[in-house]
Amino acid sequence: MEPTFICSIFPSFFFFFLNDYKILKKEIYVFAIKTLKIMNVTNSLRRGYQVYKEVCASCHSLQYVCYRHLVGYVLTEKEAKRDAAAALIEDGPDDQGELYLRPGTLMDVLPPPYKNDMVAKSANNGLKDFKLFCCNLIFSEI
Repeated sequence: MEPTFICSIFPSFFFFFLNDYKILKKEIYVFAIKTLKIMNVTNSLRRGYQVYKEVCASCHSLQYVCYRHLVGYVLTEKEAKRDAAAALIEDGPDDQGELYLRPGTLMDVLPPPYKNDMVAKSANNGLKDFKLFCCNLIFSEI
């Protein structure tokens, strides 16, 4: 009689604690996955921006992406300000009507590799902007 009693009580006792364990484990698991996913997306975006800066920026432009768009997703604010200040932006005209170069700010767009579309077309048969690819990738991942 004792083995029957143990066999009938043990499964209910086991499932009672198993349910509590599953609930606790599920909450921790979901939180950990969300945190890891955000970290992986951020690291991936940082690598992609680094590749763009070193390889793609010599031919392709990000015409509508400002440095401020990169803050929080790709770069910290301090890093974005440093990258923007490193870029020389053509601004003006000044008092004499001349265009001048100034350090960039967060409100400036990433500088294009060529002065105008005709120069770009003559150099590379008019390569496409990366603006659509970048925006689609960033907002589909987050």
